[in-house]
Amino acid sequence: MGINVAMYYIYASFFRTLFNNKIAVSISILFLSLLYLKPLILYFRKSGGSTFSDTLAKINDYAFAVALIIFFFTFLFDIISFVISLVQKRTANKRLLSHPQGILLQGDLGRRLFLKRILGMGVLTVTPGAILVAKTTVTPEIEHIILPDKNIPDELKKLRIVQLSDLHVGPMNKKAWLENIVKQVNSLKADIVVITGDLVDGTVSWLENDIAVLKNIKAPLGRFFVTGNHEYYSGAEPWIEYLKKIGFTVLNNNYKVLIHGTSSFVIAGVPDVSVTRFFPNEKSDPALALKGAPKDLYTIFLAHHPESAQKAVELGLCDLALCGHTHGGQFFPVTLVIGLIHKFSAGLYEYNNRYIYVNRGAGYWGPPVRIGVPAEITLFTFI
Repeated sequence: MGINVAMYYIYASFFRTLFNNKIAVSISILFLSLLYLKPLILYFRKSGGSTFSDTLAKINDYAFAVALIIFFFTFLFDIISFVISLVQKRTANKRLLSHPQGILLQGDLGRRLFLKRILGMGVLTVTPGAILVAKTTVTPEIEHIILPDKNIPDELKKLRIVQLSDLHVGPMNKKAWLENIVKQVNSLKADIVVITGDLVDGTVSWLENDIAVLKNIKAPLGRFFVTGNHEYYSGAEPWIEYLKKIGFTVLNNNYKVLIHGTSSFVIAGVPDVSVTRFFPNEKSDPALALKGAPKDLYTIFLAHHPESAQKAVELGLCDLALCGHTHGGQFFPVTLVIGLIHKFSAGLYEYNNRYIYVNRGAGYWGPPVRIGVPAEITLFTFI
């Protein structure tokens, strides 16, 4: 329903401005068809046609990217135009005798239509190239976060933690891309590597050959994983079993006590907040995850959704909470509103004398672009 409404708006306010109605309708129907390729993608994927389904998925993702960018720029232009017209109407009413309102508005409408056509042609010309450039440059940056954490014992200050999040391995990001991620991670010589959800967009049978490269990650104290919402879309239970098989500890409302040198610390995690929609008898529960954990040990908490990280900190359950989910907005202009949707949207926050870190993600979802929001692999060290 939402896609239909958005596509009608793009047709009425964008394509019909640039083309005659017949062409505008044809382009809109084509876009709408490309946006509804998911059932066809799933059919071919189940039938064993993974290469063809990947191609369809890429077309679907690129169409989504173009449509979303057109929608945002058109909507922004229309809002600005609406505000300007209100101001001009008020001005016109004040100068009604010397400047007839009808003449003023007619001229302004013509100028706005001309500007909208120029903007439209610019968006149509630049968007495909920008998406291709953005796609080819999605190589995660190493984000080194140095925490001046007074809660961590001196013996643990040499601890090195690497966080991955939101890789979204699927039709776009596959084995070769993931192998480079593993090389980057191993170059950081981490003691612990954690993945905070949304690792996959697809089933185990489809993606296990790609995900298998994660077994090459080196982390002496362990590799840990918590589910994201996309694991539940992709079959969470088979993925949990597969990740255990390749050497990951899956934290599902539980904790582990780890030893580093002569000191111990706790690492805990919860499933994604969406778990209850798929498994009504399960829930994402930070208090349950740390039930019975030693309260005097430094505690690291893993979650996918920032809401879970916030809850764990507010309950005083951890010292450092790591999460993802938001992608930091992923691209402009979503970056302008992501902070209104999530209280903790990207980066490091000091909250209740503890730390929350929201990872921007190493991959992307939907539109295969990152504009103004670099992908990241995060290294945490302490001072």
